[in-house]
Amino acid sequence: MRRIKGLLSKIFSHSDPVKGTDGIGKRAKNNDSGISLFRYGFDGTIGGGNYSYSVTREGDAAVFTCGRMDYPEPEETVLAADGAILDRLDELCRSCGIACWDGFDKRNAAVCDGEGFDLSVTFCDGKSVTARGKNAFPRGYREFCEGLHAILDPLRDKAAESEEQE
Repeated sequence: MRRIKGLLSKIFSHSDPVKGTDGIGKRAKNNDSGISLFRYGFDGTIGGGNYSYSVTREGDAAVFTCGRMDYPEPEETVLAADGAILDRLDELCRSCGIACWDGFDKRNAAVCDGEGFDLSVTFCDGKSVTARGKNAFPRGYREFCEGLHAILDPLRDKAAESEEQE
């Protein structure tokens, strides 16, 4: 009976449903050159919730782009922003330790539906951090999302408002 239970557990176990890499880890160092380009994409559950944010440095100013994958028509809105927004994003990235995430690329195959993300940060010195996951997230990801939305949601709302006025 023990042997049968052991065989059944081997057959039906998902010993490692999460595949991929954890990223660079604790040896990572923060980049001090400032952010020149910030991109974040969110892939929600089936039926919607997909969006992307992009912030690009343009001298002392920034350009904010918000993409929404609303059905039936995806939309993209562009808005001029204060360059300080990139400083706030840089501060968020440091506090959440995204340097450790560089190279994070995981998927949890045991989840049929769920959410995913794709993050790319390019610094003024040309170096970058990239991370992505599908139903698998690096340490500090939820805190990062909370901070990200606190910083960028007001711009997203302003962009949507300007879009409606046109």
